[in-house]
Amino acid sequence: MKKETYKIHGMHCASCVNTIERVLLKTAGVRSASVNFASESALVEFDENIISESELAKIVKSAGYRLEVGSKEKTSTSKNIETISMKVFGMDSPHCAMIVEGAIKKLSGIKNTDLDFPNQRAKVVFDSSLLNVSDIFKVITDAGYKPIEEEGEAEEILDKEKVEREKQVKIMK
Repeated sequence: MKKETYKIHGMHCASCVNTIERVLLKTAGVRSASVNFASESALVEFDENIISESELAKIVKSAGYRLEVGSKEKTSTSKNIETISMKVFGMDSPHCAMIVEGAIKKLSGIKNTDLDFPNQRAKVVFDSSLLNVSDIFKVITDAGYKPIEEEGEAEEILDKEKVEREKQVKIMK
């Protein structure tokens, strides 16, 4: 069995994700397929003795999409993989989350992003041999948002904002 991540082109919505997963899972030799719309990628586990990467690409093409065979993610040793959790001030809608995620994903070395816009939180998994936290913070700041690592500072700012809102509510009463 081989497990690879491939870039997928042509997806426009969640229905596209379902279509690609369905055609892959119906294919002999494919054990699992997980398509991610946000990262435009597919994680496919398959038996190389039954189906080749080029055949996977043909199957995805028959559904109206393009799977890049030469675009497998570079695997790096797990010692270089880090996760950072942060507060992203100003990211309070799906549109904002999309902008932040798009900015982050332009960096090479990003493995995964998990954005929670209602709580203005982001978790980013990245390869520290290719980039560092300040690189991630810079692209978020350049996109117009304020990232703060979740180790006290973010909670302190939130507490101050909460106190200010409570003061404003008392004044309005």
